[in-house]
Amino acid sequence: DEQYEENEEKYKEIRKTILDESSDDESSSGSSDSDDDEDDKKDDADEEEQVVDPAEKEKQQTIIDQTETNLVTLRRTIYLTIQSSIGAEECAHKLLKMNLRPGQEMELCQMILDSCAQQRTYERFFGLLGQRFCLLKKEYVE
Repeated sequence: DEQYEENEEKYKEIRKTILDESSDDESSSGSSDSDDDEDDKKDDADEEEQVVDPAEKEKQQTIIDQTETNLVTLRRTIYLTIQSSIGAEECAHKLLKMNLRPGQEMELCQMILDSCAQQRTYERFFGLLGQRFCLLKKEYVE
């Protein structure tokens, strides 16, 4: 290829943008060690320029977590607490010690109902647990 050097530079630039400049360590095939050293020096200079502007870096790395791992973890903790408790009073005490953030009361109510719905017959435990929370805070009634 007559324009091999030019095409290689274009390829490296495109590769950097596609791979988000994270895999600069891999070198393209056919380049010598001296070329790699020069490329590393250029990459280091590029990285120094990038560090200067952290606001731009934050814009690029905005990650939106749509897996709701915190919600799943909360629901798992509530479920395991309910299942491991012997009595309704003990369960209510353990659940109150969890210090739920505002807005998570609804998840607690949902988990109590879901746990109750899994049982084949009515268990007094869940009725007492629901009653206890309704008497403690008005948010649980709503």
